[in-house]
Amino acid sequence: MKMNKKLISLTIFGGLIFPMNAFALQKSETIYSTLNYKGDNIKTTVSNHLSFIDQSQIEDETELKNILNIGGIETFSLNGKKLTWNTQDKDIFYEGETEKKSPIEVSFKYFLNNEEKEVTDILGLSGKIKIQMTFSNKEEKKATINGHTETLYTPFVTTIGTILNSKNNKNISISNGKVVSTGSRHMVVGLASPGLYESIGLQEFKNLNEITIEYETTKFELNNIYIVSTPKLLESSDLEIFDKLVDGKYVELKK
Repeated sequence: MKMNKKLISLTIFGGLIFPMNAFALQKSETIYSTLNYKGDNIKTTVSNHLSFIDQSQIEDETELKNILNIGGIETFSLNGKKLTWNTQDKDIFYEGETEKKSPIEVSFKYFLNNEEKEVTDILGLSGKIKIQMTFSNKEEKKATINGHTETLYTPFVTTIGTILNSKNNKNISISNGKVVSTGSRHMVVGLASPGLYESIGLQEFKNLNEITIEYETTKFELNNIYIVSTPKLLESSDLEIFDKLVDGKYVELKK
C-alpha cells in the first residue's frame, strides 16, 4: 500500500522572543518543521518578526537561506551573517530556510497488538494500535549548583493534536491528554514538557517526555499530527488547552 505524503506530515512550531539592543527592539522567532512519520526532519522554515522599530535602518544576524520579506516591500542586504533592513519605520516580517536542528525533536514508534511494527506494514490493517511519541529537548546548558555541574534544559511546553474518525476507530485514549468525540470523529490533544524531569528531578515529571495514543481500529490510517512547542515553564494555565474542546467542536492550539 502506498503512503500518502499528506498523511505522514507533522509540524512543529516553536516561539522565541528576545530583546536585540538597548532601544527595545525585539525579535520573535517561530520555527516551522515538517517531519515524516518517523520524526525525521524534511524541511524547516524560520519566521522572524522585528518589532518596536524607530529607526530607518536596522541590523540583524541570521544564518537563514532564501530569505524572503513576507510582510511588506522593505528591502534588505546580506553580508555574510549580517542582515541589514531598510525598515521605513515599520515592523519587519521575514522568513528563511535553515538546516539547523529544532530545539525539540520527536521520534515515533508504532505498535499493532502490542508488537512494534514498521508503519508501512500496518497501513489498512485492523487491531489495537499504539503510537508512542518521545520528545527530546536539545536546548541544554551546563550550570554550577552547590559546587556541582548540572545540565539544565530550556523549559518547553509541547502540545500535540490529531483527529481520528469514528467510523474505523474506537476506545481511544491518550496519556497526559484528553479525547473528545463529536460523533463522526475524535479530537485528541496531549501535553508534554521535555527536559523538565531532567532539570528538576521530580518523579512526577518523569513521563512528561512521552505521549502515547492507543485505540482499536478496523483500518489503520496515518493522520496528521500537529505539535506546538513554546519555551516556558509548565503552568496550570497550560492545562486549559483541554477546556478548549468545547462540545467537541474544535481544538485550539496556542503558540
